Amino acid sequence: MSLRGVGKALYRTPHQLFGQKTAEDILFKQWEHDIKTALAGLEYLKLENQKWKKFWISVITNFIQVIEIFRDLHCELEHAHGADGAAAEKPIDKNEEFTSVTIHELEQAGKLASIILERTTRLAEDSSDSFFAKCNEMIHTLKGAEKLITKRSHKKIDYDMKSNKVDSTLKGSIKTDKDKVKLESEQQKLTESEVIYKDLNDKIKLVMPEILANLSEFISKLTYKLYFSNLDILNFIQRNVEKFDRIHGIASDSKFLVYDDIIADFNGLYSQAQIKLENLSLLKE
Repeated sequence: MSLRGVGKALYRTPHQLFGQKTAEDILFKQWEHDIKTALAGLEYLKLENQKWKKFWISVITNFIQVIEIFRDLHCELEHAHGADGAAAEKPIDKNEEFTSVTIHELEQAGKLASIILERTTRLAEDSSDSFFAKCNEMIHTLKGAEKLITKRSHKKIDYDMKSNKVDSTLKGSIKTDKDKVKLESEQQKLTESEVIYKDLNDKIKLVMPEILANLSEFISKLTYKLYFSNLDILNFIQRNVEKFDRIHGIASDSKFLVYDDIIADFNGLYSQAQIKLENLSLLKE
């Protein structure tokens, strides 16, 4: 703030604190509060949008890393068995359920995950950029309205103070031509101040109800956009993973996997695998 701005702020502060508030002043204060709340809400939505973008990229990146770990583990077991047949007490049965995933299948899964990561990243970034643009457009509009309300408040204070000054002068004695000239000058300033104040006042009263009405619909649609854009990404990932599962016989179209079934299957297979791994001579050595 410039020195001139500081001076005006100091000049207006007493009246701003102790001046009489009209019904319009209270209404404009409520509008100002609504704008600040909306701005905070939009910034929150922008932050949530950014979190979702990072989430999807992180999920697929971690998925790729898991595939690579399984591939490395499978390669180590293959090499340990192939390098020296005596290294294990008995051959590893590759037809057993817990060893049914081959290196080839893992490589195919890795390629699919890389494609999904590329596509998901593009979807997330496009959605995020569009979301940010719409948020920033509304933020720009709201900040413009906020500045108008602040300016109107300042002009209202200036008008009230000039009006009080003229009233005080009229109540006093006007004896000389100098007193008359001073009164005319103050009345002229009051008229100019009134024109500026009322012009801003009428303009804001015209645009603010429309802005607030559109704001409610805008935030509602923006929230839906955030939800459905992320739902689209989820559906894209799910479709490709399910297609891969069906192609490789991991899941069939007739079987609908639910969370409890997945956990039960995992626990059963984990117990079998744990027993078999504990009996491997490679781990004992």
